[in-house]
Amino acid sequence: MNLFEHIEEKGTLRKLKMLAGVQDYNITERSLSFDFKNSLRANYCRITKYHDKVILELRKKADNILEGKYNKLVFEKIIDINDFEEVFENQTGIYLSYEGL
Repeated sequence: MNLFEHIEEKGTLRKLKMLAGVQDYNITERSLSFDFKNSLRANYCRITKYHDKVILELRKKADNILEGKYNKLVFEKIIDINDFEEVFENQTGIYLSYEGL
């Protein structure tokens, strides 16, 4: 099972769309990345397969008149894919563990 299928199987993609405002995904053989909304800390996520774990990277990106243009690394850590929702919640404040979705 590839990374995208694993996340999709757990229902995480649906939760990301509904709770984090994710609309488009960039999917490769080894990674999944997306922009998201509803967090002041970060607005971009990339998950890269790394042996039997994944590297979770969260960034704050901006390209507008008020904030200028930047791409700041906010969080990066090697985690188990099963811990993605918990770590994402802790780092962004966007809760994905709501079971009603």
